[in-house]
Amino acid sequence: TFQELGLNEPILRALADQGYEQPSSIQAKPFPPALTGRDVLGCAQTGTGKTAAFSLPSLDRLGHAKGGQGPLMLVVTPTRELAQQIGEVCTAIAASTHHRILTVVGGFLTPQINKLKHGVDILIATPGRLVDLMEQGAVRLGDVEVLVLDEADRMLDMGFWPAMKKIIGATARPRQTLLFSATIDASIKNSVGKLLHDPAFVEIAHKGETADTVEQYIVHVAQTLKPALLKAVLAEKGSDRVIVFARTRSRADSTCRRLKRAG
Repeated sequence: TFQELGLNEPILRALADQGYEQPSSIQAKPFPPALTGRDVLGCAQTGTGKTAAFSLPSLDRLGHAKGGQGPLMLVVTPTRELAQQIGEVCTAIAASTHHRILTVVGGFLTPQINKLKHGVDILIATPGRLVDLMEQGAVRLGDVEVLVLDEADRMLDMGFWPAMKKIIGATARPRQTLLFSATIDASIKNSVGKLLHDPAFVEIAHKGETADTVEQYIVHVAQTLKPALLKAVLAEKGSDRVIVFARTRSRADSTCRRLKRAG
């Protein structure tokens, strides 16, 4: 249970309010080393529940910034959507822990700068936007006690390594660093991996393993039967959000026409 993991009362109240009774095996793995302040190198893909895996033990240990201070915890993630998702999870927990959270993505900088001036406990940001704020002198990272690098491999693939180096170089030492990546290869170990001190390795999902929230299956069927099968699958599973891939442009056009006729 979450209680057996040693989480404090405000965190437990937040979990109870959200309807969580016990952690999944995936979420529980990073808790022991993270709660002791040890660095963590986690192999974890999107959709495996890792946001709770790093946010719960971090908020459990995190203090509260004084006016104008902070952030005390910094989460860097490659995309706006991931930043907002992490922000939502942390905000739900913070309803009980009373941490101040700011998510920095696109949009007007002025409101974000004003919030930073008043002090924040947790800052969640994409690398480009965070560097913009740093260059304007709007954010200082010298108070960071916990640094989370989420989806590190994607940030490297997207060309964010120069920004990441600037961000990491501005944070304080010593600090706790939690790094999560879908793959832990030479490029990760030789770049951001070198920034970790004696990290605990936590495998949240094996390489190529699909998150347990995803249902997948394959149906071998003749080409001539595919349109009818697709129509039946959509009727059975629902069709609010669907992506259909076809091998050729003509098949994509044909599939589109058939689906329109089917309503």
